[in-house]
Amino acid sequence: MKLRMARTLFNELRKEGRITILRHAWQAHPNRGFTRIELVKLVQGSGNLQLNLFPSAQVGSFLWICKDLEDRRTEIAIVIETEDNGDSIVIIHAFRKGVTL
Repeated sequence: MKLRMARTLFNELRKEGRITILRHAWQAHPNRGFTRIELVKLVQGSGNLQLNLFPSAQVGSFLWICKDLEDRRTEIAIVIETEDNGDSIVIIHAFRKGVTL
């Protein structure tokens, strides 16, 4: 999916609350301090959707770049799933700058 189309669909889906969070995004790195509720709020808030160009990126994924409540850069990797029963945003990974691993 091209970025322009992804941005349009992403904005529609996040307004509708069609967001699924994979366990990895909030449980794999507990020191990053994400909760499921925070991730949903971050995706529904202000930010910028970009292509995910990291070498380890999942094919077809995008990065939602935003700021958390403490003004730290936050990167949330998402994919947009298009299925017969409806489209949804799937949060697959989350990183917060300034948090040690």
